[in-house]
Amino acid sequence: MISEYLTTFTRILLGILFAYSFTRKMTDVSSFAKSISGFGLFPKKFSMFLSIWVLVAELTITILFVVGNFILNLAFLLAIILLAVFSFALFLVIKQKKIVACNCFGANDKPVTSFDLVRNIGFILCALTGFFTATLKDNSPVVQKLRVQ
Repeated sequence: MISEYLTTFTRILLGILFAYSFTRKMTDVSSFAKSISGFGLFPKKFSMFLSIWVLVAELTITILFVVGNFILNLAFLLAIILLAVFSFALFLVIKQKKIVACNCFGANDKPVTSFDLVRNIGFILCALTGFFTATLKDNSPVVQKLRVQ
């Protein structure tokens, strides 16, 4: 019973998170591309492509959380992967002491801090919780597959 509540809570939280992030970035895609370029992890010429890729990924994850059902585990898994990629990029920026805006939730001038990294780790833990509690549910495809064998 508690696993169903945790699954629902994490699904709603992460669905809102990715929807909000997507909508805020869409208002100023060029600022987001500029911040990707400022991270210095990829050649500047790829920054617009990467920003579009991130937007598509965030929208896809949002849609998967809304649809739910048998693809809910996929939504959690993709959220974990995307958040891990974001976290790794934030870690590198902090380690290299670069002063660059994150633009994680839309255009702003606030530079990346360790708080951004800790926040992302919290979201990863939330997504992991959702993934495992969704897997434990009786109607989960993973559990059904295990029962068949």
